Amino acid sequence: MQTNKTPSSDELSAVSAGHKPHAALRALFESWTKATATHGTGDILADLEQMIGGLEHLRAQIRPALPTSCGGFAGLQRTDAIKLLRQAGVEVSETPGGYFGYTGCDASQWECLDDAISAALQLHPQVLPQTMALAIKGEVSAT
Repeated sequence: MQTNKTPSSDELSAVSAGHKPHAALRALFESWTKATATHGTGDILADLEQMIGGLEHLRAQIRPALPTSCGGFAGLQRTDAIKLLRQAGVEVSETPGGYFGYTGCDASQWECLDDAISAALQLHPQVLPQTMALAIKGEVSAT
């Protein structure tokens, strides 16, 4: 039985950190194709879990910089976005069912806090222009 080389965690991290997800996916796909074609060894599911973990980490890093229309926080850190929303009377919170919502939304349907924050920012864009003034005062951090 032939053993195929699966990309190491360092190789995957380097590719992901370099913001080249297509290259990382291509490397995994090629490795998995070879492994299944030759009945080689390798833990394809572990590779996939590692890739998902890397992508989740990347998402957390880039979310603050993305515009709200792309699921981001428009240049705010999570705590600052929550603070600005709260100052506008909008609370983002977890529901008893384990989902997240915010004041004024019809349904608490978001599976993660960050998605609910982004949705609240989209519905309440009036909080965003305040960012620069608050950053100058030192009340929120500028990104």
